[in-house]
Amino acid sequence: MKKMNRKQNPKLNRANLVQKQKEREKRNPNITLLGGNITLPKKAIASYIFVLFFSSALIGLFVAALTNSRIVQAAPLTGANSDIGQYWVDEFGFTDGTTEANSPGDTNDVPWPSIGGGTAVQYYGHATLLFTSIFIDAEFGFATADYTWEYWDGTSWSALSVTNVTDAYSTDGIHEFSFTAPGDWATTSVNSESGSFYYIRSTCNDFCQNLMVDQISLLTESSGSAPTVDSVTITTSTQGAAESAINLNENTTKSVYIHGNISDNDGCSDFNNGTLTGTFYRSGVGSAETCTADNNNCYRQTYAGNCSITGCSSGTETTVQYECVYTVQHYAEPTDSGQYSAENWVGHIRIEDQSATEATGTDTIEINSLAALDVTSIIDFGSLGFSTTSSEQTVNVSNTGNRDIDIDVTASNLSCAIGNIHDNAVRYASSTGINYEDMTSLSSTTPSAANITLSKQTSGSASTDDLYFRLLTPPYGISGACSGIITHIANAQ
Repeated sequence: MKKMNRKQNPKLNRANLVQKQKEREKRNPNITLLGGNITLPKKAIASYIFVLFFSSALIGLFVAALTNSRIVQAAPLTGANSDIGQYWVDEFGFTDGTTEANSPGDTNDVPWPSIGGGTAVQYYGHATLLFTSIFIDAEFGFATADYTWEYWDGTSWSALSVTNVTDAYSTDGIHEFSFTAPGDWATTSVNSESGSFYYIRSTCNDFCQNLMVDQISLLTESSGSAPTVDSVTITTSTQGAAESAINLNENTTKSVYIHGNISDNDGCSDFNNGTLTGTFYRSGVGSAETCTADNNNCYRQTYAGNCSITGCSSGTETTVQYECVYTVQHYAEPTDSGQYSAENWVGHIRIEDQSATEATGTDTIEINSLAALDVTSIIDFGSLGFSTTSSEQTVNVSNTGNRDIDIDVTASNLSCAIGNIHDNAVRYASSTGINYEDMTSLSSTTPSAANITLSKQTSGSASTDDLYFRLLTPPYGISGACSGIITHIANAQ
């Protein structure tokens, strides 16, 4: 059976302070009591209320919203869908230009043949996928550039018919060479490299040397291997361990993370990163696809927003990591108890590959009830004589949790330098203009119902209401500064 912990924590209002001072014990004398014809030493009678909350065993816990650091591979050129897996130039020895070919930025740093005449060879490869086009971002081209193209058939280099789709090198810009993937295309290694790639190669015959090239990308074909979402974990820290429930933060937000692994035997370059989406929602509002974004019960993120993929550096890795982060409001609907106790919160992840084959994964968690309130006013009963009733003092109370609440109130004795004022000398009412005799006395041991109910916030500002307090000073027996505490208690309905 799910249980909801009752939250209760006094906050102390300090007289004559311009702002509330939380969780301090010091006293601040600020009221002078006058009696008869004798002026007594400076005294204070003050009774203050603040109430924070205890959420399970957490007191004053603050979790900073963690930024989600993204590591992203280079974006392929327009028309392509993958970085190149391996790029070599064999001219007076092999030069590995893979890093430069996958680094955009108009630096024109991709290695390129310096001579023609059939002596310089370029190798374009991908470790796991066949490809059907090469895209090259080049400057200062020649319309008559001439190449001989070949592919590895498992035994030897065989002729490959390649179409110069965009009249490559006649103008600056992105140009495409396309071909049909051969049926007997096999992987091979170049220059004693450790991996094996699907390679095609081009030999420069004439007018292809000394080009300025910034980036090279590929248009790959899926082998038909479907992606999978291998794991889904919901937590409150980046890449953190699984948690059983989420404790929200009073009157502020909490970062919730959904992370795990995704795989594709075609390599991580087969992921269509733009399709990575994550939804964090209460199960009763529908599905991940249908729920409407709402701070109460449905949070959405996308790859363009706060979802990221890491661990995909070459494009050939078959398993990589993802993470989505959500900024969850303090009034998100609880599922541990109350109206939605039969439900839970769901973390849903979706990803597609280049062939639009999708994979999904889910995990569930509870959001705990948060019965919480805040008190924004300061009670200052002013300067009073003996046997004197104070003017009415107003305290504004706000619901800063995720449950509808009613409120109980208690008061301590007011401790003076000499003597005490009994707790029942402080009285309150839920309406203004009530005489002291008709107000409710407070007790240090038995909470009194304040007779107000505050609904949970659903948008905008918190739900608020006022309580009204008066104090009757005793006819004698006190001297010096006096202070005490009034406690407001939030009870979840």
